[in-house]
Amino acid sequence: MRIESTLMEIPPGLRPPRSPGLHLSDLIDVKWAFLTGQSFNGPIHPLRAEQGYLWEEALERALADRFSPRPAEIMCEGVAMSPDGIDWEPDGPVVVDYKCTSKSSARGLDERWLIQLKGYCYGLKTLRARSIPFHFMGDYGSKPPVPECWCHNIWFTETELVEEWQSLLLHGREAGLR
Repeated sequence: MRIESTLMEIPPGLRPPRSPGLHLSDLIDVKWAFLTGQSFNGPIHPLRAEQGYLWEEALERALADRFSPRPAEIMCEGVAMSPDGIDWEPDGPVVVDYKCTSKSSARGLDERWLIQLKGYCYGLKTLRARSIPFHFMGDYGSKPPVPECWCHNIWFTETELVEEWQSLLLHGREAGLR
């Protein structure tokens, strides 16, 4: 038997082009650096990004008959944002965000994800969000790790959304982004 092993280069998937200008993720990066004391070190590894995109695409296709498709990029006060989905429920729209992560499910929702959801909710004028993270290592409690997929339904107050938006804009201005 002969085996040849080569590390594969996986080309990135085709993502919608990103519009020029300020994006919600830029503001989140700046605020997160301030909160954690860690500067943003540039883009994440392409395969790590592709892992998340593949998860989003798989969920979008699998749930297309139950959820609205990915909306077009939206603008709010000069800031572009691209939520993964919007679920239209009888009491109004729900921002939907998918994640694929190695973070433990035992820690609950990541604070950075909540900042992102608040930004989307502010931009879409809704108080409701749904985070659907796929924790591919689960809670790290079992051997081998067992993946877990959670659905977190979130209700924000208007005050929380306004305060978060103002904080994002302030951090963006202080970093010279606006």
